[in-house]
Amino acid sequence: MLIFPNNEEQHIDDDRKVIETTQEKLKSSNLLGFFGNSGDALSIVSRFDDSRNNYFLQYMLSKVYGITPLNFSTGMKSNTGFLDFMVLLFPSILNKALAKGIYKEYQVKRHNNSALKGKIEVARHIKTNVPFTGNISYTNREYSYDNPVIQLIHHTIQFIKHHRRYHRILTASHSTYENIRMIESVATSINGSMEKLIELNRRNVVKHVYYKEYEQLQKLCIAILESQNILFTSDSKEKFYGLVLDGAWLFEEYVNTILGDLFYHPSNTDGTGANYLFSGGAGKIYPDFISRDEGRIIADAKYKPSHNISGPDYHQILSYMYRFDSIEGYYIYPHSIMENAREPKRSMELLEGVNFGAKKGSGKRKQSVTVTKLGIRVPMEVESYEEFKNMMAESEQKLRGDINI
Repeated sequence: MLIFPNNEEQHIDDDRKVIETTQEKLKSSNLLGFFGNSGDALSIVSRFDDSRNNYFLQYMLSKVYGITPLNFSTGMKSNTGFLDFMVLLFPSILNKALAKGIYKEYQVKRHNNSALKGKIEVARHIKTNVPFTGNISYTNREYSYDNPVIQLIHHTIQFIKHHRRYHRILTASHSTYENIRMIESVATSINGSMEKLIELNRRNVVKHVYYKEYEQLQKLCIAILESQNILFTSDSKEKFYGLVLDGAWLFEEYVNTILGDLFYHPSNTDGTGANYLFSGGAGKIYPDFISRDEGRIIADAKYKPSHNISGPDYHQILSYMYRFDSIEGYYIYPHSIMENAREPKRSMELLEGVNFGAKKGSGKRKQSVTVTKLGIRVPMEVESYEEFKNMMAESEQKLRGDINI
């Protein structure tokens, strides 16, 4: 099971269900992905998408991961949708890992020459060097780029490069192209079969703290290379495979691509940018967005319809606003066909004092404190992805204009 984002500490206490049955109905959560075994397959895509094309999911992936969208299938016939999804993520995961440099590890190398640097292999020496010609058979441990992890990545690149649907993904960005060149310059052909290489990598997962990004890349490569022959075949009847993507996290990161120059973006997924409610480090909080200007604005990305933004959500944003002396807060959510006739922008004023259930006309503050539900319009029934992308760009510009900053 591949999980994105890859945060093991966060997943330990994550009690969300991918899917459950309630009164004979299937109910999903914010988790998206593809799942299956040899007999059954399930795909969960964005609830805010047009079910015919899934452009919104592709668009968010392209913005967050910097990938080239595909017209991928959501039905996992011949595991197409599953494989498409993994290949889409490959360039971004590759670039993130290669930002740490090419992975190196100690490898046992066998030599037969006169420059003895290691442990003599007596049996091999007698077999190879009798009569003696000046060479000595020996082994040593070398810190090498040419290792099973790099070979696995190299073969994944070759698979994608020679695939008629996927090859253009590898040349979509300059950084991806350069990183592929680096891998190809140090990788050699594997000794033995592809199955042995995959099994070797499965048994030896990268655990070095400096190269932690390689662990996810390693798992992704194994899944891509296995997908053609193993994932949904008769040999995998007892195995269940899947890829899980947190839709709420993806939407939050997508919003950050729109507002990142105007707002700080603390991340509880990475554990960066934490603030505290109280002195002494008590009450750690991660507001989604805090405006960079002094007149603080708090924004919260919600991957849910506007009518589902309610009680606990209100309490959370108001506590953040109080903490940062803010009088203006926003909920940013996907505004789609599920909203029916609701307008994408709706402002609410915070009351004061005791009003005993009166909804209007009492308890208004002298200084207005507002929380606004602000939707990003998600186009429906468009003719092409290019049209969808242009309409999303207009929605993003409108969102920036609607925020008073």
